[in-house]
Amino acid sequence: MNNKGIAEDSASENRLQHCVPAIEFGREEEPRIVGGRIKWFDPERGFGFVQSEEVDCDILLHANVLSEFGQTSISSGSLVRILVQDRARGLQAVELISVKTPNPDGPVGTGHDLTDLTRPVDSSVPYLPARVKWFDHTKGFGFANTFRDDRDVFLHASVLQRFGLTKLAPAEAICLRAVDRENGRVAVEVRRWNFPPPTVAHSDATSLEGDSRSHQDEGKL
Repeated sequence: MNNKGIAEDSASENRLQHCVPAIEFGREEEPRIVGGRIKWFDPERGFGFVQSEEVDCDILLHANVLSEFGQTSISSGSLVRILVQDRARGLQAVELISVKTPNPDGPVGTGHDLTDLTRPVDSSVPYLPARVKWFDHTKGFGFANTFRDDRDVFLHASVLQRFGLTKLAPAEAICLRAVDRENGRVAVEVRRWNFPPPTVAHSDATSLEGDSRSHQDEGKL
């Protein structure tokens, strides 16, 4: 972690320690819901902090709370609603209720609600061949375009992880299922391009495969 990260870490822990928990006075409060923004989260260390205007200290977010929501990491700046409770060291999140990603550059796909991305995918949603436009692994999101459709499809890291994917490269061919939301199209399932869904037209898949190979050949020149 760089010096800036160490400074932020120390500041967060100091704020946490100065947030006097009610439990010290023998009157433990009931959990309550607050809204906030992810200050930072370190998957390797297994915790991070949430800032909220509704409380006067940072809120500890542990990896196991994130895991129960279906994610292993979360982007800084993400808007969250969490259930918090006073613990021995201060306020801690005990449940993650909803997440909205930080606004990416561009008008499409901003502020997507990720609450239901870990739910079972409706069988009526078709599989579509697509190509990765870009994916930022640090921020945890990116975009893709489906075959013969210029609309951007929002990709989130939690969906990739759910279906066993860890990395995506620009121009990589993939297979996905997407739904339309208020802020644009969102992928609810992402697979490798050679995943054999019955609803993907053979001609579309073949064309995408050939196009993918041409991009790989261009990279070798």
